[in-house]
Amino acid sequence: MLGMAQLKLKNLDHASALEWFAKAAAADPKGAAARLHWGMALWESGDRESALREMRRALELRPQWIVALYTLAYYEHLAGNADRAVILLEQALALRPGFEDAGLLLQEIRK
Repeated sequence: MLGMAQLKLKNLDHASALEWFAKAAAADPKGAAARLHWGMALWESGDRESALREMRRALELRPQWIVALYTLAYYEHLAGNADRAVILLEQALALRPGFEDAGLLLQEIRK
């Protein structure tokens, strides 16, 4: 289901993609990847609040997942939640000190 959702998103069929991401998340309630990607699709559709909720849920399911930490930090930053973004990026860097993208985003936020 996650693959179908990603295909729909790639083909710019956002409404179908959102449906497939929701199905993927429901089919695997502990699946962090489906929730993270669903969150990104929700963001692109303009539903910022639901997007952040799903990305946060992904991180709750896999708290040390570098991809989720960085992705959520990026979107928290876009949403104007700099303090949250900094905390997430610091966590990512603690887990992977050489994570260049996290370091660069952290520098950008702290400017």
